Amino acid sequence: MILSILKQQNTYSTQHLKKSELGNLHIGEITFSNLPVSFFEGAIGKQKMSVLGMDIFKRFNLLFDLENNMLYLKKSKLFREDFRG
Repeated sequence: MILSILKQQNTYSTQHLKKSELGNLHIGEITFSNLPVSFFEGAIGKQKMSVLGMDIFKRFNLLFDLENNMLYLKKSKLFREDFRG
């Protein structure tokens, strides 16, 4: 399973977070359903960055191929752990 790594300028600001639930998140052939999510206030598309949190990434062993701008994911022993709400 492969994801392209997006290069973004590192910009951070203090913003308020809202909580909700994401119906489905597809990563390759894997689908996560009913995920608890937090997101920055503001109009969609106007945010300078989006974040995929460690509660997703901890479920995979990660291999960064910086030369080819790729991220390889393999399920880890934490893959089936419950999500925090």
